[in-house]
Amino acid sequence: MSDTSKVAESLKTRIRRLHVSGSYAVALETLLLLRNYITSTRWKGAGSLLADVREIGRHLVSAHTHELALGNMVGRVLHLIRLEEEEIESDNYLESVISPATTNSISGSAQPPKQRSMSTMLKLMEDRSSPKSSSESYNFKSALVQSIKEVIDEVESVDANISSQANEHIFDQDIILTMGFSKTVESLLKEGAKSRSFQVLVAETWPKYSRTQFTSRKPYSNISISMAGQEMSLSLSKSGIKVTLIPDSAVFAVMPRVTKVIVGASGVIANGGFLGVSGMNNLTAAAKFHSKPVIVTAGVYAISPLYPYDTEKLNILSDPNALLGFEETELIEKVDALHPLFDYVGPDLVSLLITNVGPHPPSHISRLVEESYSREDVDYLYSGYGV
Repeated sequence: MSDTSKVAESLKTRIRRLHVSGSYAVALETLLLLRNYITSTRWKGAGSLLADVREIGRHLVSAHTHELALGNMVGRVLHLIRLEEEEIESDNYLESVISPATTNSISGSAQPPKQRSMSTMLKLMEDRSSPKSSSESYNFKSALVQSIKEVIDEVESVDANISSQANEHIFDQDIILTMGFSKTVESLLKEGAKSRSFQVLVAETWPKYSRTQFTSRKPYSNISISMAGQEMSLSLSKSGIKVTLIPDSAVFAVMPRVTKVIVGASGVIANGGFLGVSGMNNLTAAAKFHSKPVIVTAGVYAISPLYPYDTEKLNILSDPNALLGFEETELIEKVDALHPLFDYVGPDLVSLLITNVGPHPPSHISRLVEESYSREDVDYLYSGYGV
């Protein structure tokens, strides 16, 4: 087993056993792992580090390709490495421009530099014009670790940043429909309730593993099945919000009364679609039929560079025992029971995505992907895994 494989093995095992699960926990653990590797390992330049992190990412993604935040965070770190490497190249290039003596003017053997825009040149010269001591000179490792820390801080503050936008999307006398339990939706609604009076309808998402599945360190076999919608209803009602718990089959019937739908996402796809709890596609389709806006909340760490060429590859089947127990002997022999954990919802069913960096229409998600990932890294991480 290679050194990079050993680094990834511990987290890979915990993810497979669902000791670490859910977008938030996986994103944070992945970032901490990569930061520790970068700070504690000796590597030869940016190119060497880039290769190591790509290998670690490949091993992690092979553990659970359905947990999009895993590949997302590896891709973000790889993109940061490339940005810092470009900073070094820019710094070296400016040295050659400002200090002509470093080039061989007699032989004329110096290679022509890479073309750069005038705005880039002015920015570089402005940065270099400020006096710096030797201790303040550019340090690749410290700059990269600082950039990763900023991403970690961003992940940890997602709920606060999303909830701060509550008054822009929630109004008095609103009747809001949501589904299951979502921490970002919960924080948004609770913040909105501080200055607005509204009612919330919660679809129970039966059967659905409770949110403790996504935060508990207990083994998978010890996780009990509960209705996440009940947990959401209880939490909101304790904050003084008027809540009505409804069965999943009633979402179409209550939709005419609803003013908007606000739901959370397990992952956001590059085309503007998203992965939600099983039953989410029915809810959003009903909202579109009744011309109700669908607002999706998700942190930037949940935005994936993948495209849904095969939506079944983005899903995972769970234990069907909650749907059809072994005591139903006659039915078991005649029926194949499937229990998918997620639904893929296309961008045509989404009105707005609220992230920790602001609201975006589905068509703008591809722009966020371009700013956060490098395509060559994404292709490498997921090649061979069917997504």
